[in-house]
Amino acid sequence: MRGRYSVPYQEEWEGAVDAMKRLKGWTDVSITHFHSLAVFGERILLSVRYGDWIDIDNTHEQGKNWARYWRPEIQGYIHAYQVATGVDLAADMTDSRDASERYALPSAHLMRRLPAQAARRLTDARATAELDALEVMDYQRLSTPPRRRLLANRSQG
Repeated sequence: MRGRYSVPYQEEWEGAVDAMKRLKGWTDVSITHFHSLAVFGERILLSVRYGDWIDIDNTHEQGKNWARYWRPEIQGYIHAYQVATGVDLAADMTDSRDASERYALPSAHLMRRLPAQAARRLTDARATAELDALEVMDYQRLSTPPRRRLLANRSQG
């Protein structure tokens, strides 16, 4: 089982996982976003964990430098999280409802998106079936030669 040939996957196993997700009807988010979440999340977590934050004299400046250095990974993680869960971690929180949605477990967000994705797949399948039916009708119309009317010859009369 292979993935799509035109999709540039970062790992060779991602195509097979995407194909299996499509067959099983799981999430429609590409595996590359989940891969980005795992890789960037691990890098960010390990950088914070192994940093010596207690013995630093100027933690404010060190924090700025850390954020500057890890900016691409943080931005990649935020983007992949938004694609996978639908929650924008970069957006400003305006009320407590935004906070409760933001701090919910990612699995809760994924489970919430499944019915909408299933409905979208059903709608897409219906639209595809309707388009296929129209194409068949147009093909039948084009494949039959047009009937020509025989003009009555007025001279024979």
